[in-house]
Amino acid sequence: MTILKSAGLVQSVRGPRGGYVLAKTPSEIKVSDCFNCLEGPVITTECVDNTNICPKTADCVTRQLWAEVQNTVMNVLQSITLQSLIDRAKENKVLDYHI
Repeated sequence: MTILKSAGLVQSVRGPRGGYVLAKTPSEIKVSDCFNCLEGPVITTECVDNTNICPKTADCVTRQLWAEVQNTVMNVLQSITLQSLIDRAKENKVLDYHI
């Protein structure tokens, strides 16, 4: 929770009913914000972000594929908010989450 708090995603509440609450509305928090905070950036393979690793990166079709995969994953994570996950859970009638 400390990491999430440092990122400004949650804030602590003191007192007998204290704990942590979201620092923003669920519609303002993207899944990518949480993912990057807790896991770091999405990296499919090292050569996608560091072209100095391999002398063949400019012409490598495999690197191009992994770059596309990485961009697609990141785009999906950026397109989903916590609110959309809440809405999906309500549709499925699943609202029992534990952190």
